[in-house]
Amino acid sequence: MAGNIRGIQVEFSGNTTKLQKALRQMNQEARKTDKELKDINRALKFNPGNTALLAQKQQVLGDKIKQTKTQLNALRDAQRRFNETPGADKQSAEYRQLEREIIVAESKLKHFNSELQKVKYEHITRMGEAFQ
Repeated sequence: MAGNIRGIQVEFSGNTTKLQKALRQMNQEARKTDKELKDINRALKFNPGNTALLAQKQQVLGDKIKQTKTQLNALRDAQRRFNETPGADKQSAEYRQLEREIIVAESKLKHFNSELQKVKYEHITRMGEAFQ
């Protein structure tokens, strides 16, 4: 069975290359954002109170959350399509990989949301200190 998921071609029945390729592409995009986030964190080590850097970090974390939600939705849709496939083997390596990817994406989403809340609080605190 093959289907399009938000620009991603997912094909089951033993051929996982298209799913793997789509996951690789999403991971490449996420790595670019990860690099930007690391650069911001590195700059914050030298100037932790810089409100411009905190604002950038908020923006990049928002981007990471959007990317992760998109990835999670695509993975869940692929899982749903897999489950709808007649004779789908939930014990296959393909299905286990899909489950692992979903678990990782859910964990990342939770982490990024938590981190964003911390940064928002820090940014508000720093902005308040600037006005005192």
